[in-house]
Amino acid sequence: MPISDAVHTNLTTALKGLGLPDVTRSQAEMLIEHHSVTKVQQLFAAARAQDTEAKVELHKSALASKAVEFLHSLGKDRASFAAVIYIITERTYPAFREVMVAVGEGDPNASSIMDQWIDRASRGDDAASSIEAPLHATDVPPPDAHDFSQASQAAQRASAQRSVMPGARPAAQAYRAQPSNGPRTPATTSVAADNVRDFPRGGRQASPSEEGYDVSCADNAPSECAPEQASPAAQGQRQYDQHACYGKDVAIQFDRSPTPDRTMNTVNLKIARAKNPSKGCLGGVDWHNGIAMMLEPYEVQMVYAVLRGMGTKFRAAGHGKDNQKWFEVEETTDQYAGAIRVTVGYGRSDIRKVNIGFQDAKAVMEIFSRTLQDQGKGQSPVFMLAEVRRVYDLYAKKQAVSATRQRAQG
Repeated sequence: MPISDAVHTNLTTALKGLGLPDVTRSQAEMLIEHHSVTKVQQLFAAARAQDTEAKVELHKSALASKAVEFLHSLGKDRASFAAVIYIITERTYPAFREVMVAVGEGDPNASSIMDQWIDRASRGDDAASSIEAPLHATDVPPPDAHDFSQASQAAQRASAQRSVMPGARPAAQAYRAQPSNGPRTPATTSVAADNVRDFPRGGRQASPSEEGYDVSCADNAPSECAPEQASPAAQGQRQYDQHACYGKDVAIQFDRSPTPDRTMNTVNLKIARAKNPSKGCLGGVDWHNGIAMMLEPYEVQMVYAVLRGMGTKFRAAGHGKDNQKWFEVEETTDQYAGAIRVTVGYGRSDIRKVNIGFQDAKAVMEIFSRTLQDQGKGQSPVFMLAEVRRVYDLYAKKQAVSATRQRAQG
């Protein structure tokens, strides 16, 4: 919706008067097209009369206009103004910003999550706030609230650095910046006991300040309201490393996180059922009642072997405080060929199954690959693959001997 110079000037002046971020002309056009001139005028009048909700709505709209323009520059043309407003309202702006900046840095996991949000927000599904897997909270401060350009700049700097340092470790491994003569340790992650948490959603309505719109900044410039800027080293760290796969009524999430003693990274998995069986996973996933477990180093190796096609099946048991949790990964065959089936159970009373299809296989393999690189302390990928192949070979021989013994006894 084209607007005149006078309308743009009046809008930016009004935003500055409330201590809200400025908008470009194209961003102002999106904002007015979404609300209409009359609605925008009403919001400003209410905000000047100390109506907090009106000010929050204007703040969200200004941020959404910037976000839409930024996402379009990354090729996500389906990100409409209405969809972004919907996501920000459902997810909170800090959570949305964290994923958006990661998309700008070229993170494929973040890009996948953002696509899910946009798709479900465009349809207006209630599942937009719950279908994807939760992200991890970390000790890395998020980027500035109003400067999306830093994401692409960070990506350019990282690309330039890799071009002159071919031997550098991938940024995805998230190592802390430490003195060159000291050891490098993986960045720690603040997570719950099972290493998985949901972003706040549902229940009571969060206050404007809880949603990330600090109304106490009404008389300050936007820059004074922005979160503390992370150091350059911290900006280069991954803030999460996980991927979720969805079946008809069961979903599973894999994530790379530090072990409890912080000596290495490992893979955690969590499998959960749909909240509403009749709607399936499209109706939301009950992550809070999922079965979660942390894999031992050898289990990471064996699962990776099956994912890479070095073997066809692996089973492990004895997880959990009462040793009742177990899991199995197996390549599907015959009419079900073309996937890796993951079965997770708690004893024999609660068994859940979901397939990792070809659409998700690469993302899951990369999580296991990065974990193996962490555990191998920079081991060459060539040697790592040879070692994993040998480990699975020993496992297969052991299983064959056990099967032969059981047949002889039975």
